[in-house]
Amino acid sequence: MYACGGLRTPSGQRSLVDGGTVPVAYATTAQLNAETAARKSADTAETNARIAADNALDARLDVLGPTVADINARLAAVEAWIGTYPPPTPVPVTGSAYGSGLSGDSRANQQVGAALNARLAYRFRATRSSAANTLRVQERGGTVYSGGNGGTIKASIQSDSGGNPSGTVLASLTWTPGNPAGNWEVWTLHTFSAPASLTAGTLYHLVFENTAAAPTTNWISLNMLYTFGSLPTPRQAAFSDDFATLYAQPTTWQIQPQHCPIFDLAYADGGHDGQGYIGTLWDRYGNIAGSTDMTRERFTIVGGAKTVASAHVRLKRISGTGALVVRLENGDGSLIESVSVPASGIAIGQVPDGSAGSLAGDTWVTVPFVSSHVLANGSAYNLRLSTDGATRYTAVPVQQGTSKGLASRVFADGDGQRTTDGGSNWANLYPFDSTDLQFWLEATS
Repeated sequence: MYACGGLRTPSGQRSLVDGGTVPVAYATTAQLNAETAARKSADTAETNARIAADNALDARLDVLGPTVADINARLAAVEAWIGTYPPPTPVPVTGSAYGSGLSGDSRANQQVGAALNARLAYRFRATRSSAANTLRVQERGGTVYSGGNGGTIKASIQSDSGGNPSGTVLASLTWTPGNPAGNWEVWTLHTFSAPASLTAGTLYHLVFENTAAAPTTNWISLNMLYTFGSLPTPRQAAFSDDFATLYAQPTTWQIQPQHCPIFDLAYADGGHDGQGYIGTLWDRYGNIAGSTDMTRERFTIVGGAKTVASAHVRLKRISGTGALVVRLENGDGSLIESVSVPASGIAIGQVPDGSAGSLAGDTWVTVPFVSSHVLANGSAYNLRLSTDGATRYTAVPVQQGTSKGLASRVFADGDGQRTTDGGSNWANLYPFDSTDLQFWLEATS
């Protein structure tokens, strides 16, 4: 679905388009353009087919009126489009980082098995005391992503020992993902037959290993969110640095700081742990240029009033020296506070085009407000980004995984939006799934 999923050489050495501790080589522009064109073509064909079928059904209904079969057909179409029916309710945002609170430039895969018989672990601190019943991860296959018959993947929940998996298995499950032809990804729901009861505040690890008889031949990859360059502290504002990816090839665990886990661990009490953003949409970036092209996050406060003292946004400067204007607004567009950020504090980079160089280079910008502002529960607000006519910035959104069945943490209160006519009309950056700017507000309830 994305232009970048992480490439590897047959020897298992990293040659990631979108990451790796020590990238060796990048995918070619032709490869990236081909995958992007294929995705766009498939999206267009699917949309056109859906429109044609719907128009035909509308014509029939005008003459005959709806039948039970017609109604069922429409319900089935809606269910297929959403991916899960009804869609899960994401975990509400808590803590001081009100927003997506994530850095991300692309996705990167890590192999489970393969040449080095590698193991992968997602470290997390449980937010509740309950039995962990089910698990979803982003399974990836195809050329350089998988081999043989896909192997047998064992996922276990393990206790922590000094920041690494302890080897003590609290619960486990296995599955055989298979390895169909072509490039593929799935979000299969896996169920623990004997769930472990986790304790809130305790550190755990989800450990993935390949238990096939020939794991170096039969294997798949899992995908994570990947960030180029330096990272803030904590690495992701939405989480403490307890939340981490670890990799072993195959024995010594090492933290992969650029890789942010993507998973949904669902509990018996209805809660979830994990991270629910499934990637970035570089080809849906928000364009910020002059009085016509602006980008914003529009959101409605949920869960009680928030007092906000600063904003943080991640973006890059493409050209010019004009200030970035960050404007906190009421839902009707009226001003709460406007802050100008000097261009000199925002690095210059390339327009996102899917190539590795163009995906890197974004900067986190901290925008302190002159005074704190109370945002009322149930009210709509905007965080709007603009600049002058001689300057251009771009902001790449992160895509929520709710339509894939993930109900782990995302910012469900808003959407990233763009305008090309000076704000008379606004549209979501991506019409088929919720996306958010890479942003957060320093907030207290």
